[in-house]
Amino acid sequence: MTVDPDVAFTVEVDDQVRVTDGVAPGAPVALQGRTIDVLEGLSVRAPLPVDAEYRWLTDGLQRTFESAADPRP
Repeated sequence: MTVDPDVAFTVEVDDQVRVTDGVAPGAPVALQGRTIDVLEGLSVRAPLPVDAEYRWLTDGLQRTFESAADPRP
């Protein structure tokens, strides 16, 4: 869930990718914060706080955005 503006959605990934409105109950991982901070993190221009066990969900972003260095803490 992000704020400023308020946005919430769920991405489910298995053999398909589905995006639905709102936060699904029991979602195992969530990115939260100001919208601009989350977007900057997803585009690898700023740190994106993701627990180590879920980092596989965002590891491909570094290659996608051709980032030489991983800015995550």
